[in-house]
Amino acid sequence: MIEIFNKYCISIIGHELPAHEVIIISISLLFVFVFFITISSVFLLRSFKIVRERNLLKFKQEIEQEMADYLFSDHANFKTWLNAHLEFEKKYKRILNRAFLRNAFIEVLINLHKSFSGEYAIKIENLYVELHFYTDSQKKLNTSTWYIKAKGISEISHMKYNPLYEDVYKFINAPHALLRNEVQMALLIFKKGEGLSFLDDYKFIISEWQQVCLMDILLKSEKTVNINPAWLKSKNESVVSLALKIVRGYQILNYTHELLPLLSHANENIVKETIVTLGEIQDISAKELLLTLFYQFNTAQKKEALKALVYLSSDEDIPFFTELLFSADNQIALQAAIAIKKSSSNGPQVLTELMEHNANSERIIRIIKHVLDPLIVRE
Repeated sequence: MIEIFNKYCISIIGHELPAHEVIIISISLLFVFVFFITISSVFLLRSFKIVRERNLLKFKQEIEQEMADYLFSDHANFKTWLNAHLEFEKKYKRILNRAFLRNAFIEVLINLHKSFSGEYAIKIENLYVELHFYTDSQKKLNTSTWYIKAKGISEISHMKYNPLYEDVYKFINAPHALLRNEVQMALLIFKKGEGLSFLDDYKFIISEWQQVCLMDILLKSEKTVNINPAWLKSKNESVVSLALKIVRGYQILNYTHELLPLLSHANENIVKETIVTLGEIQDISAKELLLTLFYQFNTAQKKEALKALVYLSSDEDIPFFTELLFSADNQIALQAAIAIKKSSSNGPQVLTELMEHNANSERIIRIIKHVLDPLIVRE
């Protein structure tokens, strides 16, 4: 190769190049060639991906339109609809025989299912079963990639395909948090309130957002939920937090014995959430303990305690609130004024008298006027 290169050099520049220069030039040319091939490959792959995504989007739009036609038709199942639309027979035969297109079809059904309820949602669920798409979702559970497993679980839960409940449940303690989240939501969709049984000995942290998602599923599917009292005593603080949300969400009134000890919990957020819960369920038996522990609470907890005490107090507690009205913390003082106004029928009159007796305190007058304004603080 060097001899050939030297002959070429002689014909161009009239003499041979030293061997080391020939090697350097050859390596440089090789790098240029590799760079060109790499750039070309990236460009071609990107172009292919763009075309593929464009075609896939067009395919999904066509399928969505045709499935909407099917949903609003009088046909009881997809087979009878397809018999009435023979022009689509070859198309759907090709789709159902190709894994890539089947997955795209499932995505269309999932999106449609999110948009419909009642008989239309049931018709989509039946179509998922009729076309055996549950087998595609089940295959995803058997992969080694967590997000593909999560996608399979999401498909199964959206379509409420209960026969795969056990296949889904086995991932409840999966190492990846997002996969566990999908499993938790699936269990509630399958079993509703009974699906919460996984909390009995659950060791992983359930994020605040995940708790909100679980509550949303529960409140949409169940009118009443029974909780295990052990959840309120769990060493897993996120389980305690979720149990408190359930007590609030369903206004469960018979767990005072388990709730009150939580006012002394080591976790400040659990204490705060317990105070909120006691206020929302308006458990009058909690008043004395809230008053006793009040000065041990941090500022955020005190604010919540005052909000809770509004629903638990009466005329006899006005002196307590009046004392707090003069707190150096404006938020505490404001909540105390609100408590005076709302906890007694004489509240507005008491505030008016306090304003008159403290005419020299611009701060107190401003707080009381703010609270007495019916457009700001309603009765």
